Amino acid sequence: MEKRQVVAVTGIVVPLILGVLCLSLLAGLISGCTSSGLAQATVKKEIRWQDKEDSLSAYVEAQYYVEDQLKSPSTAKFGACGTTSTTKYCTKYLGDQRYRVATYVDAQNGFGAMIRTHFICVLEQTAKDYFELESLDFY
Repeated sequence: MEKRQVVAVTGIVVPLILGVLCLSLLAGLISGCTSSGLAQATVKKEIRWQDKEDSLSAYVEAQYYVEDQLKSPSTAKFGACGTTSTTKYCTKYLGDQRYRVATYVDAQNGFGAMIRTHFICVLEQTAKDYFELESLDFY
């Protein structure tokens, strides 16, 4: 009788272990597919630089072009550019990746006096992080 019980237990245990292994393998495959599907679903679509407005970068680039014209560029302090109705100076998107920056700069002149100079700078964005100067007028 003992022999039958051992055979009976072995006959149940082996298929049970194989069943558990198959289920865990199947669960791993399913979770692998699900997680890669999730990863694909959460990837954001990259926005091309041509499809978005980048007024802040245009404002910063305009500062570089203005600094190139100053006697003392290290003393330059630029006027704020904001979106509130009380802000007088700002960057305007003109369309076709073109921007107009109209503000002022306070900087030392050749004699060391701080002078405020207003300017209008028109830029065209020709690459992701590159702006070409179209015009720069001081007044």
